[in-house]
Amino acid sequence: MSYPNFSWPQINHLLPSDYDPEYISKTSVIHSMSIEELRRHIKEKLKVPRHWISGSRFEKLYDHLYRYWYDLAAQSSIDSEAKYFRYLESEAELDFQISEDDESELRPVALNLARWLNQATSAFVSTMGIFCIRVASRNDHSKHYCTPGLSREEIREKSSRSKASKLYSDTDLAVQEQITVQVFSNIFDNLVGLRTASVGVRANKEIGADSGVGTNTLNLKIDVSKNLLHYIPISNHELTKYTLRTSVSV
Repeated sequence: MSYPNFSWPQINHLLPSDYDPEYISKTSVIHSMSIEELRRHIKEKLKVPRHWISGSRFEKLYDHLYRYWYDLAAQSSIDSEAKYFRYLESEAELDFQISEDDESELRPVALNLARWLNQATSAFVSTMGIFCIRVASRNDHSKHYCTPGLSREEIREKSSRSKASKLYSDTDLAVQEQITVQVFSNIFDNLVGLRTASVGVRANKEIGADSGVGTNTLNLKIDVSKNLLHYIPISNHELTKYTLRTSVSV
């Protein structure tokens, strides 16, 4: 596996000392585990953090997220625990590897994970935050939405009169989420660690109108601090002005 070209925050200075009460509590539990409990514990702890991203989006972006989680784990690992992360792509292989190792190998792995996993998870979630923000609804950002049920012709006329861009009625939240996942997947490495981004997006069909003219081009604006992203229809010729740009199918 090739690692992404990305430098993680240094987490060594955040690791707990041997006298940290929380760490002592964790290690006490680990020392009391049976071999089967150790296997279940390690398997669960190795997983890519997913509590911060919606299920369907997580599954569709999993391969990208896994690459970075593996990279962070490889940089953070103290000893032999690093070897297990390479099996995360296959649950069957991970099960086999863990079942082959005995207590003398597994307990040190669990103890090492207790040292750095929380800090690594925090670094991962913070760095990957851009991929979990939600699509703005009409209530969040009404400017580019029209009254529900308007035809495309009516929306183009409204856009022409107001000189403003408008999304078509069928470019709803579900369609925007579909576009978002494709954008994230296509330019994932370019977005990692960013707090804001502006992306040019070319769809394979008309999705809105700009100044009365139908368009299949969007400007995706992302702001992690607001936990929102939203789409603005733009003229097709404007796509090339965006350094970050990609194409999607809807």
